[in-house]
Amino acid sequence: IVMKNIVTLLVLVLLVSSCCNDDDVFVNDPIVGKWSYEYVNGYEITDCKSNDYEQFNADGSYFRTDCKEDYPFKTGFWRHIEGNSYLIEYKDVRGGIYSKNVIVQFTDENTMRFHYQIKVYELKRIGK
Repeated sequence: IVMKNIVTLLVLVLLVSSCCNDDDVFVNDPIVGKWSYEYVNGYEITDCKSNDYEQFNADGSYFRTDCKEDYPFKTGFWRHIEGNSYLIEYKDVRGGIYSKNVIVQFTDENTMRFHYQIKVYELKRIGK
């Protein structure tokens, strides 16, 4: 009987673990997509910044451009912590590593407000 219970337990563990595929953990998260900047703290975006974007991929990877910085490309990872809280970890081309907790509010499926420290960014979805 003990051996039968152990086998049953192992089969249950295998079934539960096989149904949970880490590859699609973020597929349905509303942040997934390519987002361009509309404004920061109520200021219009300059021509330079209007070409920048943040890309949140379904596999948890992250890419960002920033025309105003010496190192304009940043790559890393993101994850949804809970509620409106997200963690973004990325590095620049020189290897500097950054981690930031942000609060995200979705006003509709194509608009989000991104709160980080004292800045508020509004971004529009420009792709998936």
